[in-house]
Amino acid sequence: MSKELFVHYLNQLETLPDSEMQFLLESAREVNFKKDEYFYNAGDMCHIIWFVCDGMAKSLYTHESGKVFIKNFITPGSFVAPFLEMTHKIPTRDSILAKTDINALAFDFEILDIIQERHPNWIKMYMKIMQGYYFLKEQREYEFLMLDASERYKKFCQQYEHMLPHIAQHEIASFLGITKTSLSRIVKNLKEEA
Repeated sequence: MSKELFVHYLNQLETLPDSEMQFLLESAREVNFKKDEYFYNAGDMCHIIWFVCDGMAKSLYTHESGKVFIKNFITPGSFVAPFLEMTHKIPTRDSILAKTDINALAFDFEILDIIQERHPNWIKMYMKIMQGYYFLKEQREYEFLMLDASERYKKFCQQYEHMLPHIAQHEIASFLGITKTSLSRIVKNLKEEA
């Protein structure tokens, strides 16, 4: 099942010969993370790319004061990799923590160089994946700058509707850049409006 979701995801991006897809699948290892287990911690040197097939994780920054900031939530059909840090061979700045039990595929980072030399469509696919991450980042920045907290909360609930039971209120507040008290006020106001 894991590999089927992965192949389906890639096939939506670009067409590849079966032999190329098979080569990539043979390079994959199925891995599992238990709830509250880390993919990696800030400061680690990471050399692995994961594709989440089932479960949910969160990416977080931890300030030296101990305060945690949630960067994003990772759902099935998503890659997990500190691409910037791996490309520049520097320690990771964020940590990735499993919020639920997770089933994923793991690849060594070097596979990117290998496959891009094998077939030109791998390069196109990689570019589409990176564009997708760029668009998500742009959307998140836009929402922070242009939407008030209530609007950001509504969008969050739409985006993560199926995962809301696994996300604590303090995590939602952190993701939205507000306090838990402010979030409680927003939720109360929205209930009163409904």
